[in-house]
Amino acid sequence: MLNSLSLYTRDNIIYDKIGVEAGYVNNPADPGGETKWGMTARTLATPTISTALKTRMGWSGRVADLTKEQAAYAYVIEFWQPMQLDKVLALGGIAVLIADILFSIGINQGMPAAISSLQKTLNAMNNQQTYYADIATDGVMGPGTINALQKLIARRANDGVPDILFMIACFAAEHYYDIVVARPSQEVFFIGWVNRARNQYDTYARLRLW
Repeated sequence: MLNSLSLYTRDNIIYDKIGVEAGYVNNPADPGGETKWGMTARTLATPTISTALKTRMGWSGRVADLTKEQAAYAYVIEFWQPMQLDKVLALGGIAVLIADILFSIGINQGMPAAISSLQKTLNAMNNQQTYYADIATDGVMGPGTINALQKLIARRANDGVPDILFMIACFAAEHYYDIVVARPSQEVFFIGWVNRARNQYDTYARLRLW
């Protein structure tokens, strides 16, 4: 975990998560199939990712051969850019932690789940729409979501960001619960998933990043 706000850049966040995800894994219970550095075989097989990695990064096409640099490149294309996390980072201050937790949850649960967690949080914290109007909880990081986040931070400043982070972590845990209820075979991952969400928030607090 990065221990200073100044370290929360795009590349540092991505490589920090690559370190958490570790190396090659092939768990039969994982619907994503083979995984390396957190990138699943299913994600790597998508044409945009596969072609870009092979033509620009020299990837062999085998999951086991994926390097950290290739994984980082894939994360930028598949997650960071579609989630518009550069715009979240640009808000500055401890808001950079929102980019960090959204990226972490996005690569584990999928972008829609991560972004809808933020959107639901923003709707619950807008003081009955006096700060800004409710936004769609569609799981898409559009201008409405960015604008609402910017307005909430302007209203609440640093004292609001820890609340946002905590709520995102809570919604993440709820999503993990929904997964195992729908697919009991995934219970083998449940404790690790919940610990992931809880520990990330706990680490921010322990390092006194706000």
